[in-house]
Amino acid sequence: QRQMCIRDRAKKIYEETCSACHRLHEPNSFTAAQWPANLSGMVDAKFVALDETDLNLVLKYLQHNAKKVK
Repeated sequence: QRQMCIRDRAKKIYEETCSACHRLHEPNSFTAAQWPANLSGMVDAKFVALDETDLNLVLKYLQHNAKKVK
């Protein structure tokens, strides 16, 4: 079986996890600095249950594709 690349795995986890409760935000909806607080809010409210590895993977994916600061 072909292994999924890290980027694709992160995107899949993000899309499946975060679209379960609300409209999926595009990664460039927020800056790299804003994404950690957004994800922490979901985790702290118990809306998201990801292990630390998957949470970090998703965060890095979102930050890499985040809105650029001008």
